[in-house]
Amino acid sequence: IDPNLLAPQVQAAKDAGITVLSSGLYDTTLGNDVDPLLSAQTNVEGYEAVKRAFLPAFLQNDEPFNTLLVTAEEVPSSGPMGQAIQDAITEYCAECELRTVNVPIPDWGTRITPEVQAALVADPNIKAVVPLYGGMSPQAMAAITGAGRTDVQTYVNYSLPVEFIAQMEDGSIPAQSTARQSNLWRAYATVDQTLRQLTGAGTLPPNDQADPHRVFLPTNAADIVNLPNEGF
Repeated sequence: IDPNLLAPQVQAAKDAGITVLSSGLYDTTLGNDVDPLLSAQTNVEGYEAVKRAFLPAFLQNDEPFNTLLVTAEEVPSSGPMGQAIQDAITEYCAECELRTVNVPIPDWGTRITPEVQAALVADPNIKAVVPLYGGMSPQAMAAITGAGRTDVQTYVNYSLPVEFIAQMEDGSIPAQSTARQSNLWRAYATVDQTLRQLTGAGTLPPNDQADPHRVFLPTNAADIVNLPNEGF
């Protein structure tokens, strides 16, 4: 939740001496500035993770192709993460085109599938669908199946739920990559910032408290199950 959507309540809490932090809401590309409403924050490597997770699309398509980006613009990290897709296209395939569908979080369950399916039917050159967030992915995949587009795959799927990873590995779902963070690392960073604030020790810059990411493909997806801490 963007704290600016709850500005009066968050400001009232700060005025009452209550620590207010955000965890993993802002991207490291935005630097170490803390939102004025917050006491402290931890950032995420969203831009870098998304760009890396999208690169397989260029390796798997020999000719220029179009990409459909499914985003939620009200989430602060969506801007840098969406820019990562555009920057990758500019860098690696100038003839490729980017289409964008914006679906607010409350509408993910009802709008993503029909809107993605309609886009796939309208544009046969869309070969890559990018659900920015893993919570969008099941609906986007259902749209691909519903459109009968066996030539389309999803990429990025940030934080794709673990139960989907085995299906990505065996090819039973149309997904080729997911960028994931370590939830345990995020928890440690968040508690560390909290305790620094409460004890007066001084919080760290948000980028210093950013948790790392890893890109999983069908070839290394088994690490999420076989290695400690979901591959981290």
